[in-house]
Amino acid sequence: MKTRIFYMFYIVVILGCKPKSHLSLRNEILNIKETEFCDLRNYNQQLIKTKVIYSGAVEYWGANGLVKCNSFYDGVYLDFESNFNNSIQRKLKQLYQEYYKYNAELTVIGYYQEESIDSDLGIVRKKFGHLGQYESQIRVIDIEEIKLIPH
Repeated sequence: MKTRIFYMFYIVVILGCKPKSHLSLRNEILNIKETEFCDLRNYNQQLIKTKVIYSGAVEYWGANGLVKCNSFYDGVYLDFESNFNNSIQRKLKQLYQEYYKYNAELTVIGYYQEESIDSDLGIVRKKFGHLGQYESQIRVIDIEEIKLIPH
């Protein structure tokens, strides 16, 4: 009986707290200003919104700014953490299937990271993407806009 009460209390507390954090994040997303891609290094571990050109083939995908940056900065890996609406999913699927025809211009919201802790291994990662080809990533939590751009 005590165990049952404990689990019911635990479920109520956990489920009761979750929407508040989700609402807090949603409010933060609604109020976020767009960051220039070339300035991302100033926002490590912060929630950002930026426009990128997303391109690749097979497992080699990454993003760059709409303009070339005047630094050693050479793109980011996009780590998609969320399920997106059907329209965005259809366009991403088309992009992945017809990568030889299209790149995509995305407006993404997510956390910019130059390092992260791998939850499976408990180690700090400083390389991202296939074979660690990128020095940073954006953990994408929302895609506001996607446009397929023919090559």
